[in-house]
Amino acid sequence: MNWRLKIAAKVALSRLGLPYDRWRELGLFRLGRMDRPDYAMRTFDLHIRRAFPDGRLDGKTVLEIGPGDSLASAVAARAHGATETLLVDAGAYARRDVDLYHAMALALAERGQAPPDLSDALTLDEVLSRCSARYLTAGVDAFATLPDRSVDLIWSHSVLEHIPLKQLPLLMAEMRRVLKPDGRMSHNIDFQDHLSHGLNSLRFSEAVWESPTMRNAGFYTNRVRARTLHEMIRQAGFDLIVEDFGRWPELPLARRDLDPAFRDLTDDELSICTSHLLARPS
Repeated sequence: MNWRLKIAAKVALSRLGLPYDRWRELGLFRLGRMDRPDYAMRTFDLHIRRAFPDGRLDGKTVLEIGPGDSLASAVAARAHGATETLLVDAGAYARRDVDLYHAMALALAERGQAPPDLSDALTLDEVLSRCSARYLTAGVDAFATLPDRSVDLIWSHSVLEHIPLKQLPLLMAEMRRVLKPDGRMSHNIDFQDHLSHGLNSLRFSEAVWESPTMRNAGFYTNRVRARTLHEMIRQAGFDLIVEDFGRWPELPLARRDLDPAFRDLTDDELSICTSHLLARPS
């Protein structure tokens, strides 16, 4: 579907007031793919092994930002030895169907891991209890409930681009506050628009893009470009141990079609479509 039609359709749908669960059932909105055990295990392993190459989390507290449709990473973290898992999101979006978490535990066991016994868990709350996990759904504000220097690993996958622009500085500060001095932070970030995987979001002025109409329609990204976001993380008190960038071979949008606020960005900055970083407190 053309990006203009996607905007029009999603804005119209967002005004119907249906709960997110209903949109997910209809296949119109999804918050990630972590409700698929194979994908969840690959994604979890990617971040865990960046931070701790032996893949073990014994005695550690793990915090995932933006688990979306699934809390399956709590099962994986427990199987890898984590003492506690914190799952922070902007709402209670996760599927409550325990069969999903039974399947995750079975898949981990088949790989030689030792997941918690969920065979008789009947509710999501029971699953979380057996994983020593907490689901915090107040978004960035949820960090205020966490003690200083209490987390060993913070990770996210295609999430930081969705943090509202005005909340980014607070999130950076809170991640720095709760991470232990020897802790690690791993993020994969997607800088493509969430309309047609290009740069169409950069066509709009900040006043239009940050309006409630656009921000609440299910395709919002904060539009902060890669090098700027990485620098924000440095300025918040982190050293970047690893930073890699994925690029389009050529710009997917003519510079003349960009909003004036973005036209002076270099081709190098505009061409970055994804990044990953591993960081530690300075």
